Amino acid sequence: MQSRSPQQPWNSNQTWNIREPSPADQKKYKNLYDLFQITEEWLDAIENSKYLFSLHPQIKKQIFSLNEWIKKNLNYSLKDQIGALTPTDYINEFFSNIWNSQAWTLKLLLKETIDDDKATTLNQLIHLAWRAGFKNFKKGPHKHKIEPSKNPSPKSKRTLQDVLTLLNDSAIANYNAEKTFLIKKERSNEIHAYFLSCPHQINIAPVQESANELCNIHFQWLKGFLYALDPRFVVTKERENNFCKLSLSYRDARVDDKSSLN
Repeated sequence: MQSRSPQQPWNSNQTWNIREPSPADQKKYKNLYDLFQITEEWLDAIENSKYLFSLHPQIKKQIFSLNEWIKKNLNYSLKDQIGALTPTDYINEFFSNIWNSQAWTLKLLLKETIDDDKATTLNQLIHLAWRAGFKNFKKGPHKHKIEPSKNPSPKSKRTLQDVLTLLNDSAIANYNAEKTFLIKKERSNEIHAYFLSCPHQINIAPVQESANELCNIHFQWLKGFLYALDPRFVVTKERENNFCKLSLSYRDARVDDKSSLN
């Protein structure tokens, strides 16, 4: 992973307006930072010896070194980090680093866990991802952008579409296209959509090697985010036509007290 100081010299052959981040650039940068918060939850658990992350000191050092550049640069604004690059080039580099660090951190954590404990370790990482999604909604501006209907009908369809729009500007957003979800079917109280920025769709070798595990981890981030929005939102996932298809619905308030999210 490339390590580059934010204070690299500016290339005078580039005009200033090309290097000035646009609102769209700022949004992508923030969403990538939010994606890194999943990894940060893992790092915090390792640092504070939470859960069962009993790692050899050398492996622990390797994991923190892997993420050091990202954590350091997050102290700077996007404009200060660009250096000689255009905003697009920098964000592409940042995108690659965020995904690589998360995939390699996951790989090291699972590799250094004895076989009998791999499932336990993965469940702990998944739980931390759920918590990252929950915290992301609670701390961010998202909670001011949508007001779920207390009556799931007839406004539920509009509400579900609003949720997909909200997620289109989040940690799991699609950075290479305008849409994060391709809607396949809509009903009065349910939407089925392909998840276009699922880890299975990220063309980075370490991500592809752990795509199944990362997909489950990001799905739990999504569930935590939606639970913070409103516990009555229910989402499920299945593979279909080489995509992960999400089914999003809104639980009837009458059964809200009798069931819980899984």
